[in-house]
Amino acid sequence: MEQITERQHFVPQFYLKQWGDAKGQITCHDLSEGKTFSCKPLKVLAQNFFYEEDPARPDNRIEKVLSGIEGKASRTFETLSAYSGDVSQLHAAFAGEELDTLYTFAAYQYMRVPGAIDQKAYELQHKIGPADRADALNPGRFVESGYAYVREHFEKLKMLILVSPGTPYVTSDWPCFDMKDSEYAPLLGEEIGRESRVVCCLPLSPRLAAILYPPTFTKVARFTPRLVVKLTSDGEVKNMNTLVIQRAERFVVSSKSESFVFAVASKRKARPSPSQKVSPARN
Repeated sequence: MEQITERQHFVPQFYLKQWGDAKGQITCHDLSEGKTFSCKPLKVLAQNFFYEEDPARPDNRIEKVLSGIEGKASRTFETLSAYSGDVSQLHAAFAGEELDTLYTFAAYQYMRVPGAIDQKAYELQHKIGPADRADALNPGRFVESGYAYVREHFEKLKMLILVSPGTPYVTSDWPCFDMKDSEYAPLLGEEIGRESRVVCCLPLSPRLAAILYPPTFTKVARFTPRLVVKLTSDGEVKNMNTLVIQRAERFVVSSKSESFVFAVASKRKARPSPSQKVSPARN
């Protein structure tokens, strides 16, 4: 009998391991409870049968699709973790298939988290009925159809990898998110790759972060290479961390306890009530 995976991560363990300490522990800041705890990546950002279209009859269909993507992406992130500080090393590492894998990972991670589903539920609340909304927002179907919808738009984006000079990047339970030069969040999946002001942010490790932007973002953007690597400043890293904390659903992840996380979170605007609550297992 085929083994069924019960505990399904919506942020992959191999990704979270980038923030692990010497013992493999990551630090989680729970914005809902105002608490900080350390644990293995296995223990957090997961729900039982999260991607099952029918949790009463799990078949792991979507889990298998995501596992295939994660297998390729984990090798890409091994390359990132080996980064020694030589910018040319990153250019060489992402000359071909590795870069395509990073785009695929970003597109899936943009869609597969509870925060994305909550946002789409908020957007659809007055457009379709509760039954149709529940069907469309089933996490398994949502990530599959959502990726198919945004894939080509992600592939048209260009990527800027920012290298931190010292201040570490943090990540969250919604690590790949879009934003625009406005106080309003873009419509999920509708404006990315279509609207010139909308960019996508994705921390890659404590040292690296990616910005995906359309060729129409600036007058010169259309002439830049698909991948650009740039040494950034501590101030710009702090700005990125602020965005990560503002967009997080509940958990912010770092390599050590960071007091500024709760200070930034306390200033977040009120958000729609999430449709699902995710509680971490700590044992």
